[in-house]
Amino acid sequence: MPNECHNIVLHDAMKRYVATAIDLVASHVAQQAADRQASEFQDDEDTLFLIRFGMTDELQQLPEYEVCLETLLNDAVITSQTEVLTGTNSSARERTQSAKGLMARVLDLGMRDGHGRFDAEYFECEYKRFEDAYYCPDIAYEVIAPLPGIAIARSVRLSDDLELTSVPVEELDRTALKTKRRSSGHPFHDNVCIVRTECRLPKVVGDHHQPNSQAREKDQRTQRAVHDRLEQVVNALRLAGIENAYSSAIVHRPSQWAFDQDRFFRGRFQPDLFYVSNLEDQWLDGFEQFWQSFENAAAHKHHFLDVAIRRFGYAHERQRAEDRIIDLMISAEALFFSDYNKDNYIGEIRYRLSMRAALFLASEPNSQRTVFRWMRDAYDLRSKLAHGGDVSSAKLPKRSDGTVVDVEEFVGAIQTYIRLALVKAIHLINDPSAPKDLVDWDELVFGNKAKKAAT
Repeated sequence: MPNECHNIVLHDAMKRYVATAIDLVASHVAQQAADRQASEFQDDEDTLFLIRFGMTDELQQLPEYEVCLETLLNDAVITSQTEVLTGTNSSARERTQSAKGLMARVLDLGMRDGHGRFDAEYFECEYKRFEDAYYCPDIAYEVIAPLPGIAIARSVRLSDDLELTSVPVEELDRTALKTKRRSSGHPFHDNVCIVRTECRLPKVVGDHHQPNSQAREKDQRTQRAVHDRLEQVVNALRLAGIENAYSSAIVHRPSQWAFDQDRFFRGRFQPDLFYVSNLEDQWLDGFEQFWQSFENAAAHKHHFLDVAIRRFGYAHERQRAEDRIIDLMISAEALFFSDYNKDNYIGEIRYRLSMRAALFLASEPNSQRTVFRWMRDAYDLRSKLAHGGDVSSAKLPKRSDGTVVDVEEFVGAIQTYIRLALVKAIHLINDPSAPKDLVDWDELVFGNKAKKAAT
């Protein structure tokens, strides 16, 4: 890895100093432990920090310190970014440390987990991050979205820059999420499932840099695109049947050597009832395959399908059934009227939507009639609610025993219909023989009628 360094001389000087300094600090830690009873000495990060702080003068007297500091000062790229306002167009910029202030931190390059002896392998990885923070024109962020309602048996690499994995809850400390219990009283597991990707924003350096509204808006568009990508994973999980999939937050975490703070974006939704879905290997195998179809479908940029999936996702985040049905029917209209354009007149929307849904989802006549009636009643319920009506006066379908279903059961069934329809549509997009609008709706309807007439 050293041959990939921008400044190999600085790499070597810093490695010698960090190794020597950590060994010296470790000897002081061991001495203090020996001088005290074991019950009185705590070998933790706080203790180590205090010992390091108390050894500042001693560390600065090391010959390796002087060589490292001089080499650091001779690096024009790094020194141009010390004691100067640095950040991004979309964040408050802060004044960076001096070279000596930076030297006080570099021991972190060689200590994995903040304590212990010098770790050469860790140093190489962390030194690369250190150099990248100064030499790269962008600030790189690890972007994570915790999914508290999910536990996974293994990590899933969805693409080169996107991963579904789990991390110890302590790793979320920097995001202000380090808590063993939720406000609802339900405990976190020791590991938290997350979706992880990355984001890069242009770095802005200089005291005379003026705020730029266009550059700030560009940063925000980049952030929204990353958030949309994470939301795609959540919606894919929902389409795969994990109804309690949700993101509690989205956190942008720069390297500790970068020039920005953690950015915390609150999630839109917190469930009333918290439970955890345990996703085992076999389920994850199937989800990996579904994700490939889902991502391929997204690449085709069918706007109607984007709207349908997004509204299906919004329905999961509504607390009231009346609100869920509105989002679900918007999703249904976007999907089942994929051939709509402003020059087309779509008459009898209620009938067409119900008929298309029935023929798209079912092949057996009795099942088609059931889907037709339930989607028709769903359309009526949505219309009533959208015009200020009351759900209590809505006409809802009956069960096989003649009793009327309640609104929660009804909306749940419609949600299942639309989920199955969206999954089918996603697979159709990956079928090269599928038409532009995925389905030739006239052929589906009239072809089906012709078949019935022939029989």
